[in-house]
Amino acid sequence: GDIDRVLVELSNTLHDLQINREELLREMEECRQTLSALEHFAKLDIDLSAAENSDFIKVKFGRIPVDGYRKLAEYVDNPYIVFQACAEDKNSYWGVYLTPADHEEEVDRIFASLFFEQITLPGGFGKPSEKVAAYAQRLKKLQDALDETESTIDWHFNKQGGEFLKLYAQLKREYD
Repeated sequence: GDIDRVLVELSNTLHDLQINREELLREMEECRQTLSALEHFAKLDIDLSAAENSDFIKVKFGRIPVDGYRKLAEYVDNPYIVFQACAEDKNSYWGVYLTPADHEEEVDRIFASLFFEQITLPGGFGKPSEKVAAYAQRLKKLQDALDETESTIDWHFNKQGGEFLKLYAQLKREYD
């Protein structure tokens, strides 16, 4: 009975810890993905939350291939085609465009023809730079919680490992 109780307790404890660990890993992965999307906009140090729910101005965050970005020059006469780049790599530019609501369809159509790919920023617009800092901090907290969970799992294995060896020796003696 004693042995069964110890086994069941340990099994339940380790099961809960394992579920907790998987949940933390899943949250960390989500956090990393969000960060990698946000980091492209981190240099944008303006708060766009006022425009977020505006009836007059539409804000679109996203990515445009290098070719599409170069073709924007052809629209230099159109005052509604303005793309503010925040980051770039060899294939794409990340940035934002704002358009008056009454020109949204036309502007979206032009950007779509340039293969602009809209990106939804988590938790609304706000200041991307501040959000990057907040998500980085959250990731660190999750990492700390994961480290703690893993050391608790190790501790249970080490502490209970000794108990198991004693129980095993006792069972073996009784069996022999």
